Amino acid sequence: MANFKGELFIVQGEQDSVMMGNGGRVYCNMATSAKSKNLVMIPDCDHLFKHAANDRIYSRAPFWAFGGDSTFPDHTQGIRLVQK
Repeated sequence: MANFKGELFIVQGEQDSVMMGNGGRVYCNMATSAKSKNLVMIPDCDHLFKHAANDRIYSRAPFWAFGGDSTFPDHTQGIRLVQK
């Protein structure tokens, strides 16, 4: 991570037990050479982005990270990736 020179974009759920609360910040701090660092915390979201709103947010993440779309995290766009 220290040698990464690109733009870092990390999205983490506030209830993500895998990342244990500060995981995203740890990765940001490790990327000492990054051109820019962006950490977005999604409320009411776990590691798997469960539920409809989080599913739609996750489906749009590449467009926000790499496509210049500044509406992140808009749960009204995107598609359902997993439906039960």
